[in-house]
Amino acid sequence: MTGSFYKMALGSWALTIIQDQYTQGDPANFAANATAEALDAVLTANGLNRAVFKWAINIVFIETGERRVLIDTGVGGDEARLLPTLRLLEVNPASVTDILISHSHMDHVGGLSDDVTAAFPNAAVMIGQTEFDVQAAALSRLMPYAQADLLRVMPDSGEWLPGITAIPAFGHTPGHTAFLLENDGESLLMLMDAANNNVVSLTRLDWAFRLDADPAAASATRRALLEKAVTENRRVFGYHFAFPGVGFVVPDGAGYRWVVLTP
Repeated sequence: MTGSFYKMALGSWALTIIQDQYTQGDPANFAANATAEALDAVLTANGLNRAVFKWAINIVFIETGERRVLIDTGVGGDEARLLPTLRLLEVNPASVTDILISHSHMDHVGGLSDDVTAAFPNAAVMIGQTEFDVQAAALSRLMPYAQADLLRVMPDSGEWLPGITAIPAFGHTPGHTAFLLENDGESLLMLMDAANNNVVSLTRLDWAFRLDADPAAASATRRALLEKAVTENRRVFGYHFAFPGVGFVVPDGAGYRWVVLTP
């Protein structure tokens, strides 16, 4: 099964955003410390309800002319759409040169391998030092790359590849990483799981996602990244935002409002 994809340019780079999954979700997962009444009020104000609340997985594939780069790999398994969509786009998985991992949760590393065989046999896999140190037990999908000497444990901050900078975004996991893409004067701030929904997570910055390891730190990270996006006037990408997950955030009361990028 192939999924949807969305193409855009970042200067001379070609970006393709691949929808790995799009499934029914429980909005309460995005507001773990909220009352049911408060959550329903936010949903209603934005034309949403609990019965129709979708959860997306969006994967960014970057072609720079010299490199082919994935930012995370989705869930893996039979229902995942990353590999079929790459093949539809005539991209051989063996041609992927680099994979940058934001954190260890299975919906981000599941597509790397089946724990034995690498899905992208020639790709260097990069992960931040803190996430690797703290979450190593959860990183079995990286093992084929480690065995092939393709695993790269990277500094928590700084340039991992030309034009791709890691930003420590701790809280969702102990070493969660956001990324800033910059090329030819254009940029894209990749929130990854620092904000998990383009309505709930932006409206109430104090509400925690169910899987946040440190909810207070996750909230502080979310505030800092969204403020950075606004003050620096950067386009934003959300891994779990409504497909394709690219747009702008604008201040709106105590939170922010999502503005979808117009093609």
